[in-house]
Amino acid sequence: MYQQPLVLSYSQIDLFEKCPKLWEYLYVEGRTLPSDPNLEFGKAVHYAIAQALKDDAYEHDPYFVEHPASQPLVKVMVENAVNHIHDLKFISGIEIEKMMPDKEYVESVGFRGIIDVLGIDTDGDFHVFDWKTSSRDYSSHDVMTSHQLTAYAYLLYITKGMIPRTVRFCVLDKNFGHLTEYISDRWNTDIDVWANKISVVRWAIENNKISKNPNNCIKQYGRKVDTCPFYEECWQTGSRLFKVEQNIELPFIGGR
Repeated sequence: MYQQPLVLSYSQIDLFEKCPKLWEYLYVEGRTLPSDPNLEFGKAVHYAIAQALKDDAYEHDPYFVEHPASQPLVKVMVENAVNHIHDLKFISGIEIEKMMPDKEYVESVGFRGIIDVLGIDTDGDFHVFDWKTSSRDYSSHDVMTSHQLTAYAYLLYITKGMIPRTVRFCVLDKNFGHLTEYISDRWNTDIDVWANKISVVRWAIENNKISKNPNNCIKQYGRKVDTCPFYEECWQTGSRLFKVEQNIELPFIGGR
């Protein structure tokens, strides 16, 4: 059973939308996924950028010691990231956690996250930056349909009183290290959508609507096939399929 009070991260909400059963395996039963080289590399790049922004060294981090061949590429990524925000005042690694009362429930539901960089321009406007490492091209659609930075921007406002002018995905290419920025200035229009996501997840958890989603058991990317590590066990236990819960009218956590 999940612990009260319920505190969710964006990655938890995103995972629950993809497959509630996998969320239960990881966040209720405490299981772990096999090591993902892409995820480990992304974490290492985030760490390296954070260190560089503090003028601290990152080369002695265990990841770079174990993967010396990655250092030239990471060095390019770090230089591009630091140069990208050199004209701004900035705060790196802001950790935010907020308990948000829900009028439909006695208990609050919480949300936590870490903003990679909060930039402040010469006019005093705030800009939220998120570093991404990827070998694929992002698009404006990716930015406009992702609610990760919407969530962080809103929490920044209600916890710190700061209203971001823009939210920005900064994608660092895993092949060459160059940086591409995607900007959205419409984060405030998506607050209600994001807030309702939390209500959906909360309602499903508290009503034990934990089901598997067959569409995410096996995924194919070109010649690469990814199979959920719990695939066989999940189907053998006969857990419910992901279906009607998505169409139920759910309580809404007020936004603004």
